[in-house]
Amino acid sequence: MTQKHSKTHMEKYKKVIQKTYGYEEYMDFLIIPSLTLKSTLSYSPLMNYTDCYSDEIQRLKELAGDKNYLIRALNPAQTSFEEGEPVTMRVAIESNETEALMLLSNRKCRNRIRKSQKEFNYTLKDGKERIEDFYKIMGQTYHRHGTPLMPKELFYNLQDEFEDKMMFFVVYDENNAPAAAICACVDGTLACCPWGGISESHTKKLAGNFLYFEVLKTVTQRFDVDVFDFGRSPYGGATYQFKKHFGAKPVKIELIKPSVDDIYSKYELASTIWKKLPRFIVDRVGPKLAKYLVDL
Repeated sequence: MTQKHSKTHMEKYKKVIQKTYGYEEYMDFLIIPSLTLKSTLSYSPLMNYTDCYSDEIQRLKELAGDKNYLIRALNPAQTSFEEGEPVTMRVAIESNETEALMLLSNRKCRNRIRKSQKEFNYTLKDGKERIEDFYKIMGQTYHRHGTPLMPKELFYNLQDEFEDKMMFFVVYDENNAPAAAICACVDGTLACCPWGGISESHTKKLAGNFLYFEVLKTVTQRFDVDVFDFGRSPYGGATYQFKKHFGAKPVKIELIKPSVDDIYSKYELASTIWKKLPRFIVDRVGPKLAKYLVDL
């Protein structure tokens, strides 16, 4: 459960992010420009965590010096958490047999998975050709949560760089409409899901339960995976509770910066306003704005 990202994985991500956003480098960091002209050194943008544990970042802090910086690192040693702390939700994979994977979930979740499989005629598809529908679901989900969406180009660039190790999954309903989507990437024996979303009209139809289990099954049966990471959540929040039903346990993500703040309350007002803006505005402005948001 303590796997971090590899250096090779980090280097590939950095290459993709620079290609997408044109960020300049400062030693091991990328420079994130700001709309207020106060740039931030990030190691590494968009990634939930990196190739460092929280007790391994002294060198990076020294490189950053007195500049503004953000370093994301895992802290697997922390075992107690406060409400709202950023964590990543993980399950250890001992067997990739379908029934063994099903038993990772609690009884309520297993019932929902089986119901989603039997009653709603969902199908799961993946591949580069799914990025358009993936992006459509992501746009709906991000707007609902008040968050600007990254440019579509980013996901095409990720697919080109990582090839079969970067997978875009979409769940389709019986009318072939996209219901839920997630991106899964494999780094050695670690699989993680950094981005995903569910159509609001399919939430109560258990599209999320179908998506998470089918992706868990597909990825672990396609690759030799020891740890499956469902992605970042605020401890105790709704997404945390949802992932917990699948047997996922929290691992702390340290957001190391010169001053401490709560990323989930920091942008609360801006998020509320963003939710109320019409889609044609957020679809046009969001991908351009995302370049300047270091905490995204």
